Amino acid sequence: MLQIQLPQSATKRLLAQDPATEKKGGFQKLIISLRRQVDKSTGILQVTDSQIEKVKRYRRKYGGGGWQNILDPIWKQASKED
Repeated sequence: MLQIQLPQSATKRLLAQDPATEKKGGFQKLIISLRRQVDKSTGILQVTDSQIEKVKRYRRKYGGGGWQNILDPIWKQASKED
């Protein structure tokens, strides 16, 4: 498991995602799972290897839409660990 310090803007965006969207697709399911794993007070996110692979895949697939501020910090930190 990897621990990542998210920027405040990414933490806010992640926490703003409505948990009811979890069943609307794989991307939403990933975002909600990350939402559950972020410490609201510190912005520290715990991610599994499986989630990192999904982040890498979704980051390539969905280039726009504003989710980069959540996915990019995860991807950049995971890339340093490889």
